[in-house]
Amino acid sequence: GYLGDVYGRQHALVGSVLLMAVATTGIALLPTYSHAGAWAFRLLILLRLLQGLSAGGQLMSSLVFGIESYPKEKWGLMGSF
Repeated sequence: GYLGDVYGRQHALVGSVLLMAVATTGIALLPTYSHAGAWAFRLLILLRLLQGLSAGGQLMSSLVFGIESYPKEKWGLMGSF
């Protein structure tokens, strides 16, 4: 999308992978409900939203990044897989 167009596909892909790693690590380190109360639930929702945004970014960035690595005349063929 926009970030891939402005900063480059590789930077957008690396950023989305890092965002997924940070969100997943955050979920692993979350306190339990008995320790943090409702804040644990709110943080879990926030981290899951970040994971969802990251998954969308990874899918689109990796598809376009992979297709553009082939010669231009083969983009349609490679994009169909």
